[in-house]
Amino acid sequence: MLRSESGGEQTYLTNVVAAWALAVADRVNERTAEVAEHGPSAAAVLTTLRFTPGLPMDRLAATVGLTGPGAVQLLNRLEAAGLVERVAGEDRRRRHPQLTTSGQAMVERVLAVRRSVVETAMAGMSAADRAAAGRAAEAMVLALSGTRMAADRICRLCDERACPDERCPSESALPPQQRMGTACP
Repeated sequence: MLRSESGGEQTYLTNVVAAWALAVADRVNERTAEVAEHGPSAAAVLTTLRFTPGLPMDRLAATVGLTGPGAVQLLNRLEAAGLVERVAGEDRRRRHPQLTTSGQAMVERVLAVRRSVVETAMAGMSAADRAAAGRAAEAMVLALSGTRMAADRICRLCDERACPDERCPSESALPPQQRMGTACP
């Protein structure tokens, strides 16, 4: 890739970071969709439910970028596949989605493939470069968070176990009253 003579180093770095982010996102979406067997939104729904079981339908739909009816249709497919079940809420009028044992196992496979994609993308980096990339990614996630919905969207495929509350840049970007008490949604 040639550097822009007129744009300077900052333009070049911005372009390379954007290309890298898109390439990783595309690969994560492709691979997690394959594993989840119902598309990239299914991987996001399953992972989100892993760490926030019983999430209200409107918030789940917004988190994964679906309309309400689209989320219901996807949950119907996931339920038919034995990955999700709907359980009665406290008021018994609403049924909240939760993962089945098979759904939990599917999430572990989704997270493993996500991790593999990122590890492959960073394979040629030294330990120092990996640490620097991690710090840069934290700063970028922090800059892009700031609202509950932004944090939820950013973390829709996160592995909460790898990102404890005290380190989660999405959560730390939120005002204290908006924090969930969990690392990522």
